[in-house]
Amino acid sequence: MAARERKESSGRRGTPAWMVTYGDMMTLLLTFFVLIVSFSSVRDAEFKKAMGSLRGALGILGKYDYIVSLGKIIVPEATFAFMSQHPLQTTGDISKRLNFISDYEDVELYVDNRGINIILPAKVLFDAGDDTIQEESYPLLKKIGAFLYEVKDNTLIIEGHTDNIPIHTIRFPSNWHLSSSRAISVARFLHDQCAIGNERMTVAGLAEYRSLVPNNSIENREKNRRVTVLVETKKRF
Repeated sequence: MAARERKESSGRRGTPAWMVTYGDMMTLLLTFFVLIVSFSSVRDAEFKKAMGSLRGALGILGKYDYIVSLGKIIVPEATFAFMSQHPLQTTGDISKRLNFISDYEDVELYVDNRGINIILPAKVLFDAGDDTIQEESYPLLKKIGAFLYEVKDNTLIIEGHTDNIPIHTIRFPSNWHLSSSRAISVARFLHDQCAIGNERMTVAGLAEYRSLVPNNSIENREKNRRVTVLVETKKRF
């Protein structure tokens, strides 16, 4: 009898079982908060830029106070939180659908007071002085089309732009003709390959008159030769 009492008494010695669970929980919480701090430190500057673009879109700042390039950062979901009202969309889904742009070095995206601007450099889409879309750019345009298809309530403006060097060919007598034809090519692709309704799209040829940067160097002229897909945000997602 005394031996069994000593055995039972020795079984109650040592660390209580609940402390093991408590210790595991505290270790996991510590790891979680360390990760949160590390992420916020890396992305803080880019996140501020992204939120600056959002404030500009809402009219708090000027039109181009911040430009966010998705080739450099991953868009925080909060950037597009104001668009999550569409019943078929979630903020996370919108962010994921736009993150593919980071795979294309020269493609950029920014938000202004008109909406979301997807900038497609001419060299990505066309040969010099031509309006035929290169097959190499089909996957990019199809991904953009898939995103545009989901935001059915938003109208689109496809804008063609050139640099300030005049073009004089039989097919394109001026930069107006070239910029308009390139915008039409993109619109037709989005309609034919991505089922984007023609009634949603407006096409504009702006020639050299809406340049992003001064046409004073080869690099700057290359930036100005582009097609911009504008997703208007008069109607929210």
